[in-house]
Amino acid sequence: GVAALAGVNPDDITAVAVNSTFVEAGGIGFGTVWPTGGARPFTSTNNTVPGATTPNLVIATLGLDRKISVYTSANVDVILDVVGVFSAAQTSSDGRFVALPPVRAIDSRDPGVPDLAPDQEVTFDLTPFGVPADASAAVLNLTSVRGLGPGFYRVWAAGDDEPEHSNVNV
Repeated sequence: GVAALAGVNPDDITAVAVNSTFVEAGGIGFGTVWPTGGARPFTSTNNTVPGATTPNLVIATLGLDRKISVYTSANVDVILDVVGVFSAAQTSSDGRFVALPPVRAIDSRDPGVPDLAPDQEVTFDLTPFGVPADASAAVLNLTSVRGLGPGFYRVWAAGDDEPEHSNVNV
């Protein structure tokens, strides 16, 4: 029931930004957040390792009764902090957030998808996964798996200058 906690009319909210933190996991696993009443997606929002705390910013559309659901495959405490909401516009949809169902767009463990080597830049097309070709931005959940050492990943719009900040540190 996160919409009721946001301080605005729950009927106006279309999605929530939630800091999802999994605390002191009991094992290796994953968790996900999704709209209540919908099918649980295959994608993860948080990955767990024994004893670790893993936070992640999640944007989730609201489901039945204006709620979101949480699943974990490992024994873990879950903290959900609502950090923002997206509300419907009465006059315009230009430049507004449009929620899409979670989908795994890219997985470098899949055949035919390249692993990322150090200092390598790879461009991915997100339109086959529901992102409109004229979208000005996309919200992504970036996860590092099978890291071979310390490093970081940066994500930016194709054609723009590479930013100086990292999105994921490993």
